[in-house]
Amino acid sequence: MMTMIKNLVVVGMGGQGVKLLSTLLRRAIGQKYGRFAGFDERGGAQRYGPVAAAIRFSDEANYDGPLALDFKDGGAHWVVALEASEPLRYNSKLGRDTVLISDSVIVPPTNVRREDGEYFTIEQLSQHYEERGCRLFLRDFRKLASETTGNPLDANLLALGFLLCQMDGVLELSDFESLVEEKQFAVIKDGYALGEKS
Repeated sequence: MMTMIKNLVVVGMGGQGVKLLSTLLRRAIGQKYGRFAGFDERGGAQRYGPVAAAIRFSDEANYDGPLALDFKDGGAHWVVALEASEPLRYNSKLGRDTVLISDSVIVPPTNVRREDGEYFTIEQLSQHYEERGCRLFLRDFRKLASETTGNPLDANLLALGFLLCQMDGVLELSDFESLVEEKQFAVIKDGYALGEKS
């Protein structure tokens, strides 16, 4: 059987949500599959700054082959976006095998805001991602988090649960139960339930 290397990308603005998700995903992957590779882009970890994490791993337990940091164009299996335009920075990695889970919030870059310029609309972004061949799940995770937990910052945990529902068992809810507090796990489970309804 040929080993399949999986490629997972988390993107967003500001840093904390992306860093939490990437940390949890790496811990779960390490516990389940043994090792992983990847990189973080943290230079924009500031208010409205872009942040990203890429994680590569094999879904074969104890895989000891190569895990190069970069991966081929169109090779992202899953992308979780905590801001709807951020996947554009990984545009070449999006393709027909990509499941793209995105918050519907859009935060125009600072230069656009300063000039009061035009920026992408959610309709334009949705059309673009679908033209790339992505299986797109666009949700207002911040609003859903406000409604379910009272805290819009729980959007990242809802998105994580939603992701797990779309991973066909590669990672599962049970892989996270020991990694997070009970309250956080409840939010992840809520996100998983949202995914089941999609």
